[in-house]
Amino acid sequence: MVGFTLPKGALFRIGSYSTTDPDSNLALDFVKPKCIASPVQLIKKFDAYRKVLDNGNLVLAYKVSGFDENMEIVSTEMEKDDPFAFFTFNELTANLILRASQGGKLSIWVPAIADGAVKRSWNIDFSLRGFVPAYNLAKKACEASLK
Repeated sequence: MVGFTLPKGALFRIGSYSTTDPDSNLALDFVKPKCIASPVQLIKKFDAYRKVLDNGNLVLAYKVSGFDENMEIVSTEMEKDDPFAFFTFNELTANLILRASQGGKLSIWVPAIADGAVKRSWNIDFSLRGFVPAYNLAKKACEASLK
């Protein structure tokens, strides 16, 4: 867990490094005053800016250990001169990850398109080991900062 001071409050972030892609991270933020986990966000470093990821949408698939595969349209953000892209999920939530078996994993990939125009990408995997204690610590730290 990492805490940040912001102009309008504080932010507490938990995350995970990918076990298969050193340029990918997963993040969840707890922001005052509600201290509720933000949507899950995939953060990926690219070699260069990609205009298509600047305020766009992308279909990503994912699987959390113990649950079925799912697909959703995620929002994408990437700013010029910044190598990092942010992919924000809506259906992939902290609650779903919390219900996964401890020590399981989360896999994310670009699914294939039926006409063959897009091939399935390789998995970006994240270990869920330690997620529950990190989640609880970040939530408690956020709530304690309200007092």
